[in-house]
Amino acid sequence: MGYGPYVQLDTASDDYLGFDEHGIGGSFIALTVDGPRTYGFLATQYYSAEGSIGDSYSNFFIQPFYDYTTEAAMTIELTSESNYNWNEDQWSIPLTITASQYFEVSGQPILIGGGFKYWLESAPGDPEGLSLNLNLYLLFPK
Repeated sequence: MGYGPYVQLDTASDDYLGFDEHGIGGSFIALTVDGPRTYGFLATQYYSAEGSIGDSYSNFFIQPFYDYTTEAAMTIELTSESNYNWNEDQWSIPLTITASQYFEVSGQPILIGGGFKYWLESAPGDPEGLSLNLNLYLLFPK
């Protein structure tokens, strides 16, 4: 378990990509590793920090997750990155399932995978329906 402050800096290059404000809040994470299974959640409550706190936005983010890693280093994950907008009384709830395979090429650790994301609930401006996600990560451990 862990908790700490959340700080959001206004770094968006376009107003469409961000809140155009700084934000503050707090985060909490709890997770368990039980053999090949890792599960838990991340939760964050954050507010706009300009003007009166929370006037422009007040959002709650929660990300429950369940991962299972096989002996062949394939990880299957079920997660959601849900957001609740308190000012608009609106949820955004995507459900994601992915599979990723770990391997090495000439000593370079790589993770490649993909999956599907389906929006159970969409706020105005959010995606809707089903999408395909593809991932490629080059890993650089110490």
